[in-house]
Amino acid sequence: MTVKYAAVGDIQLAYETFGSQKDPCILLIMGLGAQMLVWPDALCERLAANGYFVVRFDNRDIGLSSKSDGAGHARPVTNFLRKQFGLRVKSAYTLSDLANDAIGLLNHLRVASAHIVGASMGGMIAQIAAAKYPERALSLTSIMSAPGFSRLPALNPANLLALIKPTRPKSREEVIESKISQIRRIGSRSYPSSRSELLQRVGKVLDRSSIDHEGLQRQASAILAEGSLVELQKSIITPTLVIHGDEDALIPLSEGVACARNIRDAQLEVIAGMGHDFPSPLIARVVKVVLQHVGQAAARPGNACEQA
Repeated sequence: MTVKYAAVGDIQLAYETFGSQKDPCILLIMGLGAQMLVWPDALCERLAANGYFVVRFDNRDIGLSSKSDGAGHARPVTNFLRKQFGLRVKSAYTLSDLANDAIGLLNHLRVASAHIVGASMGGMIAQIAAAKYPERALSLTSIMSAPGFSRLPALNPANLLALIKPTRPKSREEVIESKISQIRRIGSRSYPSSRSELLQRVGKVLDRSSIDHEGLQRQASAILAEGSLVELQKSIITPTLVIHGDEDALIPLSEGVACARNIRDAQLEVIAGMGHDFPSPLIARVVKVVLQHVGQAAARPGNACEQA
C-alpha cells in the first residue's frame, strides 16, 4: 500500500486509499495515539470490495503525519485537574481542529461528501465533523466512542492512564511487550488475539513509525480541551450508527448508549464479545452493519455522493 500525503493548512496528513475514487467515499478516522494501520486491512478491503472508496489516515501527531511543536500544551493529568477546578485546559489544539483536518483531507481528495466512520477518539472527531459540516457527511458511524470526555467515570481511569503515561522502554522488545500488554488490557476477552497476531500487528506499526509519546499526550489534551460533546451531538442531523462492544474496558458500553441517545434517530448496534479493539472474528460483523448503514443513508432522497 502506497502512503500519500495531503497538505492541509500548515500540516501534512499521511493517508492510504482502497478501491476506486469513482466510488462513494468512506473516511476512516482512528483514535488516540493510534496509527491508521489500527484500521484492519481486512476491514478496509471488504468495504472497498463492496463498491466504496475507502480512505484511512494518520491524525496529526501520530504515525507519518506532521507533529505539533506542543506550544501552550500541558500534560493530560495536569489538564484534567485544571478542568476540574474550572481552569483553562492548555492544549496545542482541540478535537475540532482534528475534525477540520479530516475535512481538509476530503478537500484534497476532491470528495464533496463522504460516509464518516470514527473509532474511539476518532468517533468523537467524526461526531464533530458531522455536526459542523453536515453537508460533507452522508452518514456517521461512531465506534467504541463517547460524548466527549469531561468527567473521569466516562473512561476506565486505570486503563486510560496505562495508555497515556510516558514510558521509556530500553529496547524494541520492551516496546512490543508494552504495547501487547496495553492491547490485551482493553481488548476483547471473548475473542483474544493470539500472541503471534499481536507480534505481527505491533511490529508492523513500529516498523512504520516509532511511538511518539509527546504526540499521544497532546492528542489526549485535545480531548480534554474539547470537553463535552453532548450539546453538539444534539445538533447532528446526519444518519448515525453507534457501534459499541459489551466488553469494552476503556470506554464503557454506557458511553455508546449515551451517544445513541443524544444523537437524533441514531441506531445502536451492541456487539457481544467486542472490546476496545477490532478482533479478527468480529471484522465481518462490523463491516456488515457499516455497509447496511451507509447503504440506507445513501438511499435517502437527496443524499448522493459527489466529487468536488
